[in-house]
Amino acid sequence: MKNYGENPEDYNEELKKLEQLRQNAVNVPRDFEGCSILRKYLGQLHYLQSRIPMGAEQEAAVPITWTEIFSGKAVTHEDIKYEQACILYNLGALHSMLGAMDKRVSEEVKKGVLNTVACFAKGGGCSPPPSL
Repeated sequence: MKNYGENPEDYNEELKKLEQLRQNAVNVPRDFEGCSILRKYLGQLHYLQSRIPMGAEQEAAVPITWTEIFSGKAVTHEDIKYEQACILYNLGALHSMLGAMDKRVSEEVKKGVLNTVACFAKGGGCSPPPSL
């Protein structure tokens, strides 16, 4: 925060909330609430990226570690875009899992499916579902 002339200690509470949101996103429930948590965290990452230089080799880059699903190997990158990509991957996987479990017979379910498609079309950001 040296470039902003602010005391970093002033942001401890917000950083704790962000870390808790990340923990919730990493250990997300496998339901539509989990999708909401992932989207909320993704939104916070976009906001951070717009305010703080956290890209590869930038001043505020921090190491971000995820475990690869197929190999079990821990992978670390110092780029907020890696974190965003991991969250988007998990969001897509969760939507796919929920979609595969759904019978898609009611109008409400069909609207939910359309909302999911709209989310993917917008890259993770959601809008109201299109009309049937």
